[in-house]
Amino acid sequence: MIRIAIVLALLGHTLTATAWQQTRLLAGYVEDAESGERLSGAHVYEWYSGRGAVTDNYGYFALQIPADSVRLRITYTGYETRWIDVSSHEDTLLFIELSPGELLPQVEVRSRRLDLSPGLDRQTLSIAQINTMPAFLGESDVLKALSVLPGVMPGQEGQSAIFVRGGGRDQNLVLLDGVPLYFTNHLAGFFSVFNPDALKQVQLYKGGFPASYGGRLSSVLDLTMKEGHLREWHAKGAVGLLSGRLTVEGPIVPERASVLLAARRSWTDLVVFPMLFRLAGYEPHEIPQFWFRDLNLKANWIVNDRNRLFASGYLGRDFLNFSLLEALKWGDFLTTTSGTRWDNATLSLRWQSIVRDELTATWVAHYTRYRLNMTHDFILRDSMEQELFRFESNLLSGVREGGLSASLFYAGLTDHELRFGASSVWRELLPFKAVQHWSNPDSTTLLSPEPVAQTEYALWLSDRWQRGPWTIEGGVRFAGVAGWQFRSSAPELRLKVMRALPAARMAWLAFDQMRQYLHLAQSETVSLPTERWLPATATLPPERSWQLSAGVSLPDLLGGSFVLGAYFKKMYNLVTWAEGISFVRPQFEDWEAELVKGSGEAWGIEWQWQRQTKRYEVTLAGTFSRSWRHYPEKNLGRRFPHLYDRPVALNGQVLWRVSERFQVAAFWTLASGIPQTLLERRFSVPVDFHFDWWGYPSIGSALHYAYEYGPMNGFRLPPHHRLDLSARWYKKKKHYERWWVAGVYNAFVRANPMYLHYDAANEKYTAIGAFPIMPFVALEFDF
Repeated sequence: MIRIAIVLALLGHTLTATAWQQTRLLAGYVEDAESGERLSGAHVYEWYSGRGAVTDNYGYFALQIPADSVRLRITYTGYETRWIDVSSHEDTLLFIELSPGELLPQVEVRSRRLDLSPGLDRQTLSIAQINTMPAFLGESDVLKALSVLPGVMPGQEGQSAIFVRGGGRDQNLVLLDGVPLYFTNHLAGFFSVFNPDALKQVQLYKGGFPASYGGRLSSVLDLTMKEGHLREWHAKGAVGLLSGRLTVEGPIVPERASVLLAARRSWTDLVVFPMLFRLAGYEPHEIPQFWFRDLNLKANWIVNDRNRLFASGYLGRDFLNFSLLEALKWGDFLTTTSGTRWDNATLSLRWQSIVRDELTATWVAHYTRYRLNMTHDFILRDSMEQELFRFESNLLSGVREGGLSASLFYAGLTDHELRFGASSVWRELLPFKAVQHWSNPDSTTLLSPEPVAQTEYALWLSDRWQRGPWTIEGGVRFAGVAGWQFRSSAPELRLKVMRALPAARMAWLAFDQMRQYLHLAQSETVSLPTERWLPATATLPPERSWQLSAGVSLPDLLGGSFVLGAYFKKMYNLVTWAEGISFVRPQFEDWEAELVKGSGEAWGIEWQWQRQTKRYEVTLAGTFSRSWRHYPEKNLGRRFPHLYDRPVALNGQVLWRVSERFQVAAFWTLASGIPQTLLERRFSVPVDFHFDWWGYPSIGSALHYAYEYGPMNGFRLPPHHRLDLSARWYKKKKHYERWWVAGVYNAFVRANPMYLHYDAANEKYTAIGAFPIMPFVALEFDF
């Protein structure tokens, strides 16, 4: 009763104070003056009261301010700053247009109020920033651009994967227009599934998570697609060494409805692989087929000033296939064919509505699917090409889900921003389905557990409270899962406290609790795309974590802005393969028995320094961190480094605008090598009873080997360092604009080791590096 009385007293005090203050609501949208595109992440600052807001993914903002003169300052990276005076003393809905201009820092507010910068817990990248960075073979990539941020570790060299603050790949919630993606790579990891020409903005949350996000432990990657040009038709594209892309957007009904279509395809199977393998002496049938394609589609309809409808979708597919013809010593021929196909598909319908001046609502329905299909075929023929034996295997795995959500934003209270909502997701997981067929004798085996269905639900409530130099963002998320004879639910607390300091400095402290109701079965010693999504069960309970992060922002240090942060994270109920188990060698009887559970721990110090002028931009960033895993049933019960534990990571970027038509960029990185598990000894074991290479039991002498490995991830590869250079030439033609992009990847000509190859004959390891200096050229166009 005492707690209830305190809550009611505080609520009464808030409402009374709000009622006596003469305030009004100032809300509106921030748009691109040329295309009508709504700008998310724009900063709106009221000069006299010191109150500010940041536009959401729909370009919307709302402020409760004193009912007197209003002077607004609106800033957005890559656009001209705009000042607006509002004389009306009534609640007002504004439509503010910004014109593209100089690249300026997003936040230059210097007052007693809090700088709206979120520090290192949330970082935003514009597509212009991503495109100006030197890219792998000239292919701009979102995930590779994110991997240079502090607290974010890349995967293997050249691959598009991120590991955030000691977490795994599965602990990143990746949202494309609010729809989760379960696999984010193309071409074995060399591309991400995100076409940069189809995107408007990229936001990465590493801490200080809003209560509306949940379901993963380490990060939230929120990618917003463009809405489509509302005023005229445009086309944009690029042609590179490995792929090409084309984006078309324009109005269906001018100023009311628009559509965007973006397509991309690699031509590794058409040009690159045929040329390289023929030069190496391979026959045409021996050349691997390896390609991808994807398609983005988005449409939006402005019903009226208060209602807007969106529909968006994505479809991506990868195909890998190779064959090997081997002449056996007794005159027969063996043909081995292996193939891997995987694809993603998403669809979302969204309705954004201003219900009342102080209340907005967003309703979303979504569907997403991920499928993996691995095939292995063996055909034995005699010298007359008569088929003697055929073995075919097919291994399937995947996820599909559909969901509904509603989120509301209430701005009717002074100094408060209330957000609340609910979501429900139905999900079906297929851990694996194996089909094996033998021709001699003719038989077929089907091994497949039942698909697992579960429902995940969540309710959330959060408030952003501003008063003087203090801003507090607090929230609670109550989430749970039900299905497959298992139920679990628990609250998750979120709290972030920010304090404005003199000279526009800022300090923050954040605490986050997260829960994850899915497991990704993956190796802790090697990185493979053959992973399986599995549900939480009574045996394998939901993963959970808590994280504490803090930092300080200094906007004027050595002529630039400096941010310093630190974090500590604990993770529980993590899973990995049991000894001797992998995706391609599953135990079909009980997939829960394939996995073991354990815990993890990560800590780190992050920093970033940036300086921007009209002519150049310099960014320096670093991370000093450790990430550990502990599984009682592995590594003799001792903890070991995570697969992508890199204690030191330093990055530097420089962009120099030599003129309006020419600019050069450089990127340098230095990072600790990734850990490896080494084979220490190999024993030969003669046996009389064994299985032959077809899997049939056989009687006769054979020589098998037993292996003894050292400590798990107990050896570390040499440090990785690299310098990339690029240049962009711009020219405006009569009917179109074009950019030539040229550069070199790995200008140091250093073969950074990717892994260790074990030579069984000589019983020694050799470091293998795949990427020496690689020049590239690409053409980008816009008309």
